Amino acid sequence: MLQWGPFVIKIMTTGGVLSEFDQPIDSEFSLEEIKAMVQDAKRARRAVAAHAHGTGGIQNAIDGGVTSIEHGSYMTRDQARQIKAKGYMVYTPTATIVQLLFNSTKRPGNLDDNQWRKGRETLKHSTQAIRIAIEEGVPIVAGTDCPDGCALVGREINFLHMFGMSPQNAIKAATGDAPRCMGQFGLMPKSGRLFAGYEADVIALDVNPLEQLDALTQFDRIRYVWKGGRLVKSLAN
Repeated sequence: MLQWGPFVIKIMTTGGVLSEFDQPIDSEFSLEEIKAMVQDAKRARRAVAAHAHGTGGIQNAIDGGVTSIEHGSYMTRDQARQIKAKGYMVYTPTATIVQLLFNSTKRPGNLDDNQWRKGRETLKHSTQAIRIAIEEGVPIVAGTDCPDGCALVGREINFLHMFGMSPQNAIKAATGDAPRCMGQFGLMPKSGRLFAGYEADVIALDVNPLEQLDALTQFDRIRYVWKGGRLVKSLAN
């Protein structure tokens, strides 16, 4: 696997929402198996992210020493405090995919009845978990679970704000704090901050996003984008 060049190893410590034969609350992998995977990844300086919806799988992921808890839909307040206490661990709520797929009174045509049932139930718990994590000061990083080609990070920032984050902290979740999900073993990218020696990944808007956060969801408001110091988008007047 390492010869393919991954920087993060993702494991599934619970079942999924869109999968057919398991449930989000089902725990997958024992604690001993998770610890072994984390230790092997650590030897290669790789972070481990855990897809974890249910409480049991979240606890195994925390105790197993993963770097990032992905989804965390049934996370308890005590588990939020445990994540914060780890120091290196972060929470990636992926609010966008849950809100876009399941926060509706009508089932989308691309979802079957089983997926819809699981998603609607997960939505209730996910909303509560995100609010708890924000209240407890858990380190949160922005991730969307990739609807629309992973292009909705601005939506994720706004969802985090909707659930209780300040505009500044919601933006930090997608910028300065985001690289933390890549781990504490030396492969964390130098990105998301305007510091000497960091990658020059920069966007420029025509409004102050702290005052108008939804500008981050509007193509025309993002006037310039630099990637690694190279201008890749310009909407100059």
